[in-house]
Amino acid sequence: MQRLRLTRNVMIWGTTFFGKPAHVMLEPTDESTKKHGWQLSFEGKTVPITFEHLHLVGGELALRVEGMTLKYVTHLLALRYLIGLDAVTVHIKGELPMCGSAQLFLDKVSDSLEECGEMEPVLLPAVLVGEKNISIRITPDTRPLFVSSYVEQRGVGDKRWNFFLQNFFSADEGKKAVHDIATARMPGQSRLFTLARGYSTLPPSKWQWPHFHEFVWQQEKTVGQFLEEVARHRILDLLGALSVITAPGTIFCGRVLASNTTSETDLSLVKRVTQIRSKLEELASEKKLQEENQIAGHTIQTEPP
Repeated sequence: MQRLRLTRNVMIWGTTFFGKPAHVMLEPTDESTKKHGWQLSFEGKTVPITFEHLHLVGGELALRVEGMTLKYVTHLLALRYLIGLDAVTVHIKGELPMCGSAQLFLDKVSDSLEECGEMEPVLLPAVLVGEKNISIRITPDTRPLFVSSYVEQRGVGDKRWNFFLQNFFSADEGKKAVHDIATARMPGQSRLFTLARGYSTLPPSKWQWPHFHEFVWQQEKTVGQFLEEVARHRILDLLGALSVITAPGTIFCGRVLASNTTSETDLSLVKRVTQIRSKLEELASEKKLQEENQIAGHTIQTEPP
């Protein structure tokens, strides 16, 4: 996958989830240190974005850094996998502007990008998190990252539906795949459905994705059309979560299958991947040390008196 970086600072204005004015500035990270890709800058402090900062807050994945909490950040971080954007410092004061998807961020940076080589592929380990029909499975593969999202709903009010929809993202699929995932909105901002409390023309259904538990009513489109958007948005959130544990200049390879997942499942996945990769690195380091000791011992034994 082609690696991209910003050519200039990009200021993004918008509103928060509750309609308050908000803004964020994206700055190209100084790569002379060769240490950090994505960083967070606030209150005069700049820190690299790492797995230790990722937490579940009110059903949402958020960054918590030294007392500061930043929600809906996966929509921004997903640009790493959607377009290969690396080496970004996020300057934030307050909350992120949002539109319920990654479209706002993608549109603003699209004319301020330059190519800077290829991403180094890193193989994802075999992982399974979750149980029954709520799970994420990773199968190692040397091909570019491929994510499938399955969403199933078996009941809406007093009617019995049986939808089983799939959407997917491939890192080498092209602009259409990027657009489909980047523009998929969460229920609160959905083009197809609107969250409502206390009134509706149809019986309510209890939803647990893409982000949180809410009542959702059909207003314009079919349940199937809404579920398709949910499936695409779940991929968006998962890409953002994986970005947090992706080292600068690299990109994961593998096949990911997500079924009826939530932000909690995403957090469990990145935690498990981090644990496995840390263990593999530890074992590789021990093996290398043993080999070096064996070589050193052999050299000592064969030296002439």
